[in-house]
Amino acid sequence: MVASESAVDSVTSAAALISHALRTLQEKTAIVGTIITLEPVTPGQLEADAAVELQHSTGTYRYWVECKSSVDRKTTLNKVKQQLQRLGAEG
Repeated sequence: MVASESAVDSVTSAAALISHALRTLQEKTAIVGTIITLEPVTPGQLEADAAVELQHSTGTYRYWVECKSSVDRKTTLNKVKQQLQRLGAEG
Protein backbone atom coordinates (compact mmCIF):
# COMPACT_ATOMS: atom_id res chain seq x y z
CA MET A 1 0.00 0.00 0.00
CA VAL A 2 1.38 3.42 -0.91
CA ALA A 3 1.27 6.35 1.47
CA SER A 4 -1.64 8.09 -0.29
CA GLU A 5 -3.79 4.93 -0.08
CA SER A 6 -3.00 4.72 3.63
CA ALA A 7 -4.10 8.33 4.11
CA VAL A 8 -7.35 7.65 2.22
CA ASP A 9 -8.02 4.56 4.37
CA SER A 10 -7.38 6.63 7.50
CA VAL A 11 -9.85 9.33 6.41
CA THR A 12 -12.42 6.68 5.45
CA SER A 13 -12.07 4.98 8.86
CA ALA A 14 -12.34 8.30 10.67
CA ALA A 15 -15.43 9.22 8.63
CA ALA A 16 -17.12 5.92 9.45
CA LEU A 17 -16.33 6.22 13.16
CA ILE A 18 -17.47 9.85 13.37
CA SER A 19 -20.66 9.11 11.42
CA HIS A 20 -21.46 6.21 13.74
CA ALA A 21 -20.83 8.38 16.82
CA LEU A 22 -23.08 11.14 15.47
CA ARG A 23 -25.89 8.68 14.69
CA THR A 24 -25.62 7.22 18.19
CA LEU A 25 -25.60 10.71 19.73
CA GLN A 26 -28.79 11.57 17.85
CA GLU A 27 -30.50 8.31 18.87
CA LYS A 28 -29.62 8.81 22.54
CA THR A 29 -30.00 12.59 22.92
CA ALA A 30 -31.84 13.98 19.86
CA ILE A 31 -28.80 16.21 19.21
CA VAL A 32 -28.23 16.28 15.45
CA GLY A 33 -24.61 16.20 14.32
CA THR A 34 -23.14 16.95 10.91
CA ILE A 35 -19.60 16.41 9.64
CA ILE A 36 -18.36 19.72 8.25
CA THR A 37 -14.97 18.61 6.96
CA LEU A 38 -13.16 15.28 6.87
CA GLU A 39 -9.71 16.59 6.09
CA PRO A 40 -7.17 16.20 8.88
CA VAL A 41 -6.48 19.65 10.29
CA THR A 42 -4.25 21.23 12.89
CA PRO A 43 -6.01 24.35 14.20
CA GLY A 44 -3.32 26.00 16.27
CA GLN A 45 -1.77 23.36 18.51
CA LEU A 46 -4.69 20.92 18.36
CA GLU A 47 -4.82 17.92 16.05
CA ALA A 48 -8.17 16.88 14.60
CA ASP A 49 -9.50 14.40 12.06
CA ALA A 50 -12.60 16.43 11.23
CA ALA A 51 -14.87 19.25 12.25
CA VAL A 52 -18.47 18.58 13.29
CA GLU A 53 -21.45 20.76 13.98
CA LEU A 54 -23.96 19.82 16.69
CA GLN A 55 -27.48 21.28 16.65
CA HIS A 56 -29.10 21.61 20.06
CA SER A 57 -32.18 23.47 21.24
CA THR A 58 -29.87 26.14 22.71
CA GLY A 59 -27.92 26.68 19.50
CA THR A 60 -25.48 25.22 17.00
CA TYR A 61 -21.97 24.36 18.15
CA ARG A 62 -18.84 23.46 16.18
CA TYR A 63 -16.18 21.08 17.45
CA TRP A 64 -12.91 19.62 16.21
CA VAL A 65 -12.85 15.84 16.67
CA GLU A 66 -10.04 13.29 16.74
CA CYS A 67 -10.50 9.54 16.29
CA LYS A 68 -8.51 7.02 18.29
CA SER A 69 -8.29 3.28 17.73
CA SER A 70 -7.53 2.73 21.42
CA VAL A 71 -7.66 5.05 24.40
CA ASP A 72 -5.86 5.16 27.71
CA ARG A 73 -8.41 7.22 29.64
CA LYS A 74 -6.01 8.86 32.05
CA THR A 75 -3.50 9.79 29.36
CA THR A 76 -6.21 11.09 27.04
CA LEU A 77 -7.90 13.16 29.75
CA ASN A 78 -4.55 14.67 30.73
CA LYS A 79 -3.84 15.55 27.08
CA VAL A 80 -7.25 17.24 26.71
CA LYS A 81 -6.72 19.13 29.97
CA GLN A 82 -3.32 20.40 28.76
CA GLN A 83 -4.82 21.50 25.43
CA LEU A 84 -7.61 23.38 27.19
CA GLN A 85 -5.12 25.07 29.50
CA ARG A 86 -3.04 26.22 26.49
CA LEU A 87 -6.21 27.78 25.09
CA GLY A 88 -6.89 29.55 28.38
CA ALA A 89 -9.89 27.38 29.27
CA GLU A 90 -10.50 25.36 32.40
CA GLY A 91 -9.52 21.70 32.27
